[in-house]
Amino acid sequence: MSNSIKQIIDDIIRERAKGNPAIEEMTKAKLILKGIYPHRYDVNQPEIIKRLNEIRKQFKAEETVEERYYIKTAFSAKETEEDLVSDIQNQLQNEEYRKISEENRELKKEVSELKRKLEFTINELKQFNITLEEEIDQRTKREDRIRYLSYHD
Repeated sequence: MSNSIKQIIDDIIRERAKGNPAIEEMTKAKLILKGIYPHRYDVNQPEIIKRLNEIRKQFKAEETVEERYYIKTAFSAKETEEDLVSDIQNQLQNEEYRKISEENRELKKEVSELKRKLEFTINELKQFNITLEEEIDQRTKREDRIRYLSYHD
């Protein structure tokens, strides 16, 4: 095998942590719970490499399950509350957040345009309804007048 056990372990930890030190420590702990000690192996042992590849597959399967929930993790080592909140907000405002915000702005624009068109249409319908009522009222008056004349003539 071309990869050393130590390199494979480091790759697994790096892939899973993605720069988050908390996840890095949790991954090391998970490996230890599975019987893989990151600092123990110096010699290539095929059975350990095979086991590491199985663990890597398990971790990737767990990642795909977790990705369905669209949960974004953020961490900060800042000391003051203001710096901490600012740092976490900056981490959360990634490209997906901007894209969602942009889509929401477009939807709001479309909704306001539809609302404007609907209000215009409602006003036209009100005017039509008033005109129709006037015509019906005039027709009724004419019919009443014709009836009156036909009976009294």
